[in-house]
Amino acid sequence: MYMDIYNDTGAVVNRGNPVINNNAIQNCGDGIEFEDVEYATITRNMIVNNVGKTGVHLDAGSNYTEIHTNCFIDNEPQAMDNGTGNNWDGNYWSDYIGSGSYSIEGTANNTDNDPLDGCPLGEGPPTPAQVPAITPVGLIALIGLLSVIAAISIRIRKRR
Repeated sequence: MYMDIYNDTGAVVNRGNPVINNNAIQNCGDGIEFEDVEYATITRNMIVNNVGKTGVHLDAGSNYTEIHTNCFIDNEPQAMDNGTGNNWDGNYWSDYIGSGSYSIEGTANNTDNDPLDGCPLGEGPPTPAQVPAITPVGLIALIGLLSVIAAISIRIRKRR
């Protein structure tokens, strides 16, 4: 499910094993905040300009979360990890200089050991493929083509 989240609090989760995937989370306090959440997944999100607290905040009770293939752009700070066993490898960080690992703020002293050089989502999460609308001219051409096929089929059957 795709959500655009633009509000003061962002996405605050305090139970379960959530999967937060393919969202645009922008201009919030905390973009995503986990309170005592374990074994969660955060992937393929645009996390942009969340400056009240942070882009993603994992509190001390939030453990063993997988955070991958996200684009962290202009959050202050980008992320905060106070939990245990969280894996941040493979994200894009707009303030990454391009050498070595990327340090995640917080008491966990965590890092993204494989920061990406560019945002893998382009300008946002992938949008579902859209079927092009048929124009009146296209509809007439389709009806004409189907009429020709039907006429040929009838002619072939009459010859048998």
